[in-house]
Amino acid sequence: MLIFKKMELEDIGTVRPYFSYATNRFCDYSVGGTVMWRNTFNIHYTIYKETLVMRQSYISDALYFVPPVGKNPAEALEQVRLWCVDRGIPLRLCVLSEEDLERLPNKDLWKVHETEHWGDYLYPAEQLATLKGRSLAGQRNHINYFVKTWPDYRTERIDDNNISGVKDLLDKYRREISKDSPLFTDEIAGDEEVLNNYESYGFLGLCLIAGGRVVAYAMGEVVGDTLHVHVEKADRTCRGAYQMMVREFARTYAVDGVMYINREDDSGDEGLRRSKLSYHPSEILKKYTAEYQGDKPLL
Repeated sequence: MLIFKKMELEDIGTVRPYFSYATNRFCDYSVGGTVMWRNTFNIHYTIYKETLVMRQSYISDALYFVPPVGKNPAEALEQVRLWCVDRGIPLRLCVLSEEDLERLPNKDLWKVHETEHWGDYLYPAEQLATLKGRSLAGQRNHINYFVKTWPDYRTERIDDNNISGVKDLLDKYRREISKDSPLFTDEIAGDEEVLNNYESYGFLGLCLIAGGRVVAYAMGEVVGDTLHVHVEKADRTCRGAYQMMVREFARTYAVDGVMYINREDDSGDEGLRRSKLSYHPSEILKKYTAEYQGDKPLL
């Protein structure tokens, strides 16, 4: 029988290798999409026959399982079903792609729903690294304003020499931006944890410096052919800082076979939605939940 443990910071090294088995580009199969949000979604995990199995409270207090990833996902899923049977609870899966739905065993016995507001915004890496084309003229205009205003600007990879300046910007952001949302509070807490444990997370980080201070920063990681942008903050009084950060982060880290950039979901925040749409994603990766309606084994 599966035995789950609460996911903690020290589990990063254990879970990270399994995300390479994912067959989609969801942020949910990354360290930033799991460890950073482990408390928000009460994420637990176990390893079964070299396969990662995660469960979480997804969307509501109901218990959901992320499709297992590793060397034996089908066997692991059947173990999940047995775990649920033993506790008298329904088997529910979350963060399913359309391809995952097609591969579900006993496909006709699942009740499926699309998860609104949780689709990931996906962009061609070159598009964000160049911001070429008429549709992105607005972003280039902001960048031109920034460069003209701050001709001494520079970018630096986040390290011990500049991380205090990054923390200062996060503190400023926390003081000045007010959103009545538990997710926003958890997001700030997650950013802070990453900065306080930067080596443990092993993220790729970049900060933008102008006028002698950090005015924007971003952090993320590469899984497969996709660069996931988990954190993106800027001084909103510094016009063009956000647009510069988007472009420079892509130019710096969308290399060595990276074809796509995942800027994650909008969590139903209208401002985030408008911002992400303004960069014209090639796709919004839809996510689904599925509840098993049968009692047949899944093998």
